[in-house]
Amino acid sequence: MPTNALSVVSELAASQHNVFTRRQAASRGITRKQLHRLIESGVIVAIESGGLVVLPEHGRPSWHQRVIGAVLDHPGTVASHTTAARLDGVDGFEVIDDIELSVLRPRVVRIPGVTVHRVTQLDACDIVRWGPIRCTNRARTLCDLGASIEPLMVERALDDAVRRGASVRWIRSTADRLHGPGRPGTRHLLAALGRLEGGGRVRDSWFEKLVELCLDDPTIGHFERQYELRDDCGRHVARFDLAVPDVKLGIEAHSREHHFGEEARMSDEHRDQAAAELGWDVMYLGYGAIRSPDAVRERVRARVEARCRLMHPGGA
Repeated sequence: MPTNALSVVSELAASQHNVFTRRQAASRGITRKQLHRLIESGVIVAIESGGLVVLPEHGRPSWHQRVIGAVLDHPGTVASHTTAARLDGVDGFEVIDDIELSVLRPRVVRIPGVTVHRVTQLDACDIVRWGPIRCTNRARTLCDLGASIEPLMVERALDDAVRRGASVRWIRSTADRLHGPGRPGTRHLLAALGRLEGGGRVRDSWFEKLVELCLDDPTIGHFERQYELRDDCGRHVARFDLAVPDVKLGIEAHSREHHFGEEARMSDEHRDQAAAELGWDVMYLGYGAIRSPDAVRERVRARVEARCRLMHPGGA
């Protein structure tokens, strides 16, 4: 029996994001009593979704650790759907904290705080390794996503996959193989693939898709992309990702990549103040908007209407 149980489990967990399972510990000779003592001391924390994590500073398990613990503690499951998308770094899924796994029917797996999809097909060619756990590959993930998220997000994920080098032919063949009754996700993906195969282009960003939604809505008004605001003397004041000049509304994609940090914040404030002096208002659309583009469109419409009432009180 190991004399230093902490050293053993720490070594075991080192290659697994500091996560391990009771079965793994037992295989190294660690007894239940030893694990119980480590948990009582706070050096090891049990993860609700499964597994245990070594936390030297008594922190909370991260999202990645919860995913790893769930998969390791439940053999036969794989990370899938939005969880696989986040693990793969798909644009727009970095803020999704839900955990989704898949398991082959007829098996039933119940894990606290985790959605487990019971699927009829889980081929070896659709599975890759992500660190210590199994995960659906990029094409299979795209096929599954439509069962969890709205079609617009499936389009966004497809655009991101193609931008990063995924073959449209490979994605199409995977979708064709998996498509059938009870597979709503593939239907949404096939529709998005049809757009690309019909000559559509891969969008540069999710914000561009939002712009398209707004431009397609005649009730919002006339939008201009990359709008440059100048003062009465023609001097540059600001540039907006999107603008509704008729109501003096600028719209910015407030992404983590470009708008976080003290320097970026001060730059935004300076620009907004300069625009306000010319009667303009600025609206930010952050990463929380990605989960419901239709709701964002409603927010934009409401803001445009409010600006219209402000600029034309009592008017049409």
